[in-house]
Amino acid sequence: MGNNLYVASASTNQIFEVNPKDGVARLFCDLPVNPKALYSSAPISIKEGDDGLYIVMNTGELYTADKKGKITRMAESVKAHFVSAMDFNGGTIALSEEGNVWFRENDKWKILGESKEKEKSKNTMLLNHPTDMMIRNGDLYMTDTDNHLVKTIGSSTDKMAMNYWFKVTRDFVGFEPAHTFGELIGMDSVYLKGKDIKVKVLLDLHGFKLVPDGQNELILNDLTGNVKVTQEILTKEEFSFTIEKAFPDAEIYIELYLTLEHPENPGMYIVKRAYLDFPIIHDEEDGELIQEQIYTPLLLPY
Repeated sequence: MGNNLYVASASTNQIFEVNPKDGVARLFCDLPVNPKALYSSAPISIKEGDDGLYIVMNTGELYTADKKGKITRMAESVKAHFVSAMDFNGGTIALSEEGNVWFRENDKWKILGESKEKEKSKNTMLLNHPTDMMIRNGDLYMTDTDNHLVKTIGSSTDKMAMNYWFKVTRDFVGFEPAHTFGELIGMDSVYLKGKDIKVKVLLDLHGFKLVPDGQNELILNDLTGNVKVTQEILTKEEFSFTIEKAFPDAEIYIELYLTLEHPENPGMYIVKRAYLDFPIIHDEEDGELIQEQIYTPLLLPY
């Protein structure tokens, strides 16, 4: 915010402001302590807003800190245990541990997707243990952790959330879209049994065309040494790799550099960079294991 870095310190229950140019850090604000929680109050989420910072505590309270460090409690009258909040559609969007998506507009809070039929409430947007969210190209992406999904909405008037990450035919074990940073959705590591798994990746380029003679690089970050790329050159907007047998608690992600031609302006080229973070399948059945995943890598300009 304002070219400075803001860091939430859980151990000291404070927000620090860091100047990236000289590395100097100063105390930005002290966070309130919940008397019932005593010394266990700590920040778990901090996001930039138009007027300052949104700060969520592990005790569920939601605060804003203006650009001078003044703290204000939000949604005190709302019965919810918040986990994350940010600006969205001219208001404030907030996720609660109960799975609700709250939206504040004109000082009024409502639960998105909630309706009543025959005096009974139902919710078409209820999440199961949401943990984080981010905005990309105007859409809101939310982690639906216990369902192993990332869901998205385009507006605060949406009645339902669409799936962004889709389940494959075999269940994921430990696949939890838990955190977002920048424009990357981070997945938890997964334990894999002793079989080879072939991962096929399809790139959804939204009409852009891959330029064969351009800078099309695939950089594999494999901390295990058990991954073999079977198709190193990107062709026809797909590639594949094989994970050889078992390894515990691995992290695998792929960095892509793609040269693309604009769909509406032939001859106009752009280089895009993307990070693809892979969940791994745990499977006990015999036979060939293939995981197919569709990615939209138009994330970060390079």
